[in-house]
Amino acid sequence: MNFLKRKSTKYILLALLVIGASSAIYAYKEYNRTAKDIASITPDFSISSNAIITEFVNNDTASVKKYTDKALEIKGIIKTIDKDENGAFTLVFSDTTNNTSVRCSMDSVHNSEASILKEGVAIQVKGICTGFNKDELGLGSDIILNHTCISKN
Repeated sequence: MNFLKRKSTKYILLALLVIGASSAIYAYKEYNRTAKDIASITPDFSISSNAIITEFVNNDTASVKKYTDKALEIKGIIKTIDKDENGAFTLVFSDTTNNTSVRCSMDSVHNSEASILKEGVAIQVKGICTGFNKDELGLGSDIILNHTCISKN
């Protein structure tokens, strides 16, 4: 009987060791994981800034379902370029008929590309649509793109 106890104890310790090692390897890989560069991703949708703004204004619920967490390539004219205190750039594309805009937060890897841009220039950018901030106060709605880079197409 004592033999069975020792044998089962060895198997339990071995199983715990395998589980612990697997968990440690997984945690290490997740901790050191880097985001995929958006420049190498094929966009799910390619659309003008005015067209996507019109879609969101007309039916924001359907548009949120359609575009959220998708890679988008947006073509348009830069209305403004914002730079925060950390040096991160946000490009704003806007429609002249309403206050809705597409706000593209540049990926930090591609910040140098944004630093040479000028307002009023037509460009294409790629980014991940992360949502829609609906207008509550009459200030305008925002379609949000993150990890944005300038498209080479």
